[in-house]
Amino acid sequence: MCPQPFSGLSTYPNGTYTMCCPALPPRTEMEKQAIAEWVGNRSLPNINSTKPSDWFKDPLLKKIREEFKKDSSPILDVTCAVCKSQERNGIKSYRQFNLEAVDEVELSDLIENAEDPDYIHLMELNALGGNLCNLACNMCRGESSSKFRTEEIQLGEIESTRALVKPFISEETRNDIISILPKVREIKFTGGEPLMNDELFWVFDNTPKVNQKLRIASNFTKNVDKFLDATQDFEHVHIDMSIDGTYDEYEYIRYPGKWDVVEANVISAKGKTNYLLNTIFTLHALNVSSSIRVFEKAKEWDTEKSLNVVSNNFYSIRSVPPEIRQIHISRLTKKANEYPILNDIIALLNDWIYDETEMWNMLKHVKRRDILRKKNLLTVYPEWEMYYNSLEEY
Repeated sequence: MCPQPFSGLSTYPNGTYTMCCPALPPRTEMEKQAIAEWVGNRSLPNINSTKPSDWFKDPLLKKIREEFKKDSSPILDVTCAVCKSQERNGIKSYRQFNLEAVDEVELSDLIENAEDPDYIHLMELNALGGNLCNLACNMCRGESSSKFRTEEIQLGEIESTRALVKPFISEETRNDIISILPKVREIKFTGGEPLMNDELFWVFDNTPKVNQKLRIASNFTKNVDKFLDATQDFEHVHIDMSIDGTYDEYEYIRYPGKWDVVEANVISAKGKTNYLLNTIFTLHALNVSSSIRVFEKAKEWDTEKSLNVVSNNFYSIRSVPPEIRQIHISRLTKKANEYPILNDIIALLNDWIYDETEMWNMLKHVKRRDILRKKNLLTVYPEWEMYYNSLEEY
């Protein structure tokens, strides 16, 4: 069982409600058809027309809850593939993290009263900030980053001419959110980039803060002082710093971020008693061995560390060819005793099946951005030389 559809409240940056942010869209045509038929070929509700309190009563969310009550579900095999893969490999999943927020008695009550829960264990309304972001991380997507969307437009990859996506939120919906906030145990913002989102401060002004936890996932390349000042009254503030490499690796993947800014912000945030800093490494096809240097840096900073996994596009480790996987496994194995979390990455490399088509699509995507940014993949990840240099069309 997962508590998310029963006491979680999540939207994507474009305002669409979702069961949870890691929930995967269908990948194959067969999966797309099955999901479309299952939802009745209807559009998913959006916060610009459906208040959060009404989403809890929505027929689609009711249908999702019924799937969770079954012993097995082909629908959840698709949408919950990330958690299933992590748990299969002994990695703590998003579902398991959420289960820690409720006990068995509470979960039982939630299942019975899901349309009007006594509390919300997690509120993640990324629609409040939309896709506003200052970085165009390779493995991201335009729906989550205005900078990434700008590059898509420049490269002619999409027809849209508008980079910023931010849904309209009515005064009625804002009042609905305010009425819900006292029931929320944890408020979470991922983005876009939360440190660019002034709507955060509207939420902070309307939040009780006592017995509440605040969590943000940030690239940590924007000044943190205003955020630190505004959140000092929260009982607990958890900052997930998205660090996918160090120095030149970071600046290549999280273009056009600057590593020295990240380190300066870490120094500013450390030492505050109600703040917990977590270095979160997002694993994708390009940066597998970067995990070693990231976890070494987390040790130097004395922060927590955890693993996130790209799974919803061709930057997933499905795109890593077998011989490059062996290079990474050899490197990771040498450091796994010192950093046991590396064993989780090794397990995923062994579990996820190689997809050559996705690999070539990824490298074409990389090459187009390298040309636009005047960068070169091989300066930071030379193990890709044979494949990168053999690209003829991109």
